[in-house]
Amino acid sequence: MDRRRRKATEALKVGVKAGKEVMVVAALALGGDPNISVWDDGAQESRSMLTLAARLGHSHLVPHLLAAGLHVDGSGECHTPLHLAAHYGHDQVVKELLRDTPHLEARIDFGKTALRVAAEEGHQRCVRTLLSAGADPNARDHEDRTPLHLAALCNHSAIVEDLVTDDRCNLQALDINNDTALHYAAIGGGMETAQYLLEVGLNLNAKGSLGYTPIDQAKMEGHHLLLWWLMKQPQAVVETPRGKIEKDCWDYHEGDYWLMSKWIREEDLDAIIGSVPLLLDSHQQDDAGMTILHHAAQLGVTRVVRLLLEECKVYPHAVTWAGDTPGDLAQQKGHLQVLNILHRHQPQVITVQV
Repeated sequence: MDRRRRKATEALKVGVKAGKEVMVVAALALGGDPNISVWDDGAQESRSMLTLAARLGHSHLVPHLLAAGLHVDGSGECHTPLHLAAHYGHDQVVKELLRDTPHLEARIDFGKTALRVAAEEGHQRCVRTLLSAGADPNARDHEDRTPLHLAALCNHSAIVEDLVTDDRCNLQALDINNDTALHYAAIGGGMETAQYLLEVGLNLNAKGSLGYTPIDQAKMEGHHLLLWWLMKQPQAVVETPRGKIEKDCWDYHEGDYWLMSKWIREEDLDAIIGSVPLLLDSHQQDDAGMTILHHAAQLGVTRVVRLLLEECKVYPHAVTWAGDTPGDLAQQKGHLQVLNILHRHQPQVITVQV
């Protein structure tokens, strides 16, 4: 590559990262190579220029990069440009990519389609755009979950309604455990979604292959408000004994709890915030009654304690079977900085004068 073209390629990289259309057009005209990978500072990995533009939401660059010969589905990376645009909610990028007929049903890790990603992340405009373009609302991931299952899990009720009202959508779709979207709404604690799914005909008493109904799932995950509402329904049947549910709940989550404890010790903040509540309910208690906040407080990891309180909204006053709060454990271990953080999250006392 000659000196002039190298300079044009460097300018092209800068232009794509910064979203500068004039620079990109000029660099391409001067022979800049669009096939060179670009380092993505946010994801800490190399990407094709089109994939990076899609992640950053630079919809105005997409036509130029496609015209320069880049493939609409990327260059064999883990994520296609369409997946990344859907993940980050860049609807205009999705629309620009659709003009070049991308592979709508391409799968990335765990069998996710772009529609599945948009539904899980809560990007309604992207969901609507992809459905209008013909994306399959019944596409299955590696656990046979459809976009409806994931939207229900995350309580994206507006997206659930968009999917259900699509004539192609299988409302009764079952995952690998024979769980319906209503089971997933119960697992996620989504009141609005659960109410809507009951209205459109899902069975409150349907049992998955593990024998649990949506009521059982809400009970296992500790979603008490949703549980109360579900049990008020005239068709509700409660069969599973509470003791069995509590034991099964701990057996089911023990591995996840161990993994979360490992991330707490390592202070892996990204892993923690990415897994609460989808992997583990932050208020799940181990066999000693300790939540993940108890563990973080006992270890004295201030960054994790702050993250759990401020980002994950973990209740700071849960008690162990022995009656200890996270603050009690921090005090016992002499972690004064953690104790101060916990004290700042004490509930406000409102005095009403009569």
